[in-house]
Amino acid sequence: MALVISIILMAGIFVTNFVTEPMYNWFQKALDRLPVVKFIYSSIKDLTEAFVGDEKKFNHPVLVEVEGDLKG
Repeated sequence: MALVISIILMAGIFVTNFVTEPMYNWFQKALDRLPVVKFIYSSIKDLTEAFVGDEKKFNHPVLVEVEGDLKG
């Protein structure tokens, strides 16, 4: 049983480091060459990382006071 778990773990490490990561890096470089796609992709990526990424950017609540009449 331990042998099977070890083999699965080693296969996962191998695939992550030698298959998935190089494909991800190639995809990033390909998108960086396309100006419009690069702008849209980087904007969506930054917004997603702000909420879900390792360094969440929106982690403190704020209070904003709005002055003025909303009825016009």
